[in-house]
Amino acid sequence: MEIPENVYYIGDNAFEGNTNIQTVMVTNNVKYIGNKAFYNCTGLKALGGFSDVSFVGAFALDGTPYLKGLTGEFVNLNGVLIKYNGTSSSVSIPSEIKSIAPYVFYNNKTITNVSFSSETFDIGEGAFYGCTSLQYVTIPKSVTSIGANAFKDTPWLTSKTGQVVVGNGILIAYNGNEETVSVKSSVKRIAPYAFFENTSIKVVDMQSSVNMVGL
Repeated sequence: MEIPENVYYIGDNAFEGNTNIQTVMVTNNVKYIGNKAFYNCTGLKALGGFSDVSFVGAFALDGTPYLKGLTGEFVNLNGVLIKYNGTSSSVSIPSEIKSIAPYVFYNNKTITNVSFSSETFDIGEGAFYGCTSLQYVTIPKSVTSIGANAFKDTPWLTSKTGQVVVGNGILIAYNGNEETVSVKSSVKRIAPYAFFENTSIKVVDMQSSVNMVGL
């Protein structure tokens, strides 16, 4: 199958469950591959032309022979980490990885610490969700975007109190019970779900430094 030149975005579930496709070729125009775009395409063995892709959604290629056949510790598609095959408790994200796709490390019980290179700018939704051994995380200032629940249910996050600010001024969680919260002046972005299900807060005072509030 050839994706035509006027396609820039492959949406969520676009080809999910298609058992006929064996090869997919795209033009350099495609920048985005949505969640489960090729999920369970059990005949898909080859991809080509994805040289300009900058975002790969959750489980986009899971259940395909193509993904199962990729080896190496860090499997990436044009700089987007889409699969981790390693078994080490200590993970250092290499410099060729610019972005972590959603849920890549989901429920990994082995990892105890993770560090990112200064080339990484995006950590996807739920990337380390449920990593119940993860206690140490180093996030550089190069990271400008962190998705919802990226570190949910990790000891690293649950051990922190108050406002958890990481990377380039990203508030990823609030672990407190105050009725009035004044967002720190260092915060530039509030990640999705940062205050989710907090029943104590009545007033939030945001500084002028905040330029984005997550959905």
